[in-house]
Amino acid sequence: MLEHLGLVKALRSHVTELSNEEQIAVKFTADVTTDPVPPEISVCIYRVALEALRNVSAHSGANSAHVALSETSGWLVLEVSDSGKGFDVEKLGHGTGLGLASSEERVKLLHGSLEIRSVAQYGTRLTARVPLSNSR
Repeated sequence: MLEHLGLVKALRSHVTELSNEEQIAVKFTADVTTDPVPPEISVCIYRVALEALRNVSAHSGANSAHVALSETSGWLVLEVSDSGKGFDVEKLGHGTGLGLASSEERVKLLHGSLEIRSVAQYGTRLTARVPLSNSR
């Protein structure tokens, strides 16, 4: 789907599907002018978004979330935020899940960064930033 539709349409489709299946109101916004987004960046951002949304669905207890994709000063920025219960980010490295560690590694391979902020009872925000040029 990603290869045929492009990053923005593929993410929008996934968000719509998730909203319908999981009964979580997920809003999607995109402000991206680069078209097409380079394939290695599209795959990275798409997979990071899917992992983040999987975590929202499985762990957050949220009834709403927001996925925002934007292009700013040569960077592609993905933000996934939720209204869930939050978690202790410091304990993240001690868990058994590999999803967020894998996401962080994907982003680093493209010279980007991944930041996770979470506050108990207020939710979580994941921000991934990847440069659109010189990614490899």
